[in-house]
Amino acid sequence: MLADFIRARAPKVLPGLSGGELVRLEARLGVRLPADVRALMGEVGGYQPCEGSDFGEPVSFRWDEELWPWMPQLFPAHLVLKPSGCGDYWVLDIDPETGACGQVVLASHDPPSIRFHFRSLEEFVARTLDPEFDLQEYDALTDRDCPESGMPAAEARSVADPIVREFAATLADHYHIFDLRGRALPCGFYWADEDPDSDNVRWKRELLFSSERKARLTLWERVRRAIL
Repeated sequence: MLADFIRARAPKVLPGLSGGELVRLEARLGVRLPADVRALMGEVGGYQPCEGSDFGEPVSFRWDEELWPWMPQLFPAHLVLKPSGCGDYWVLDIDPETGACGQVVLASHDPPSIRFHFRSLEEFVARTLDPEFDLQEYDALTDRDCPESGMPAAEARSVADPIVREFAATLADHYHIFDLRGRALPCGFYWADEDPDSDNVRWKRELLFSSERKARLTLWERVRRAIL
């Protein structure tokens, strides 16, 4: 069991969630978690990553902080596992209909990116408790596969893939589509170029995303925004 794996390797393990805490957590998520995840959280409420790890602060299944306002558009049901520092977060993507737990992503504001690092909660736990895992090197791999620009929606409306076409039909021309379906991890996309208020959208439960790409700001506009 994953709980046994954590207890055997983590320098510190936090007490599990009570039945009431699990009920409140599921109410906040709007979905019932799978039985194995509920059992894990009932035994382990969090843990300290292994010593020397780049993951730093403890992982917690009790984290209850609101992320950026548009985060629910990309992850309608999500559990923040831990902050990574400087306002970034490790997030577990949860299917809002079935409760199935999917990828663990790093939601980063600098650079403004969504980075898909691990395919499951189990893989995330294993990496945080692996003293040989080099997170910085892994993050460098993500940088190389995290494009700033995707496919413009106007172009995507005529591609062969019917799912991409359907998604593109709902978007204005200045949105770019990032298709992460079937991609090897790590990978990701930039959720903003110059405008931190860029709109971001996900297509259903697919790993198919779009981000608004506005006209480039002039030098004066950039200076004015920095001052204000």
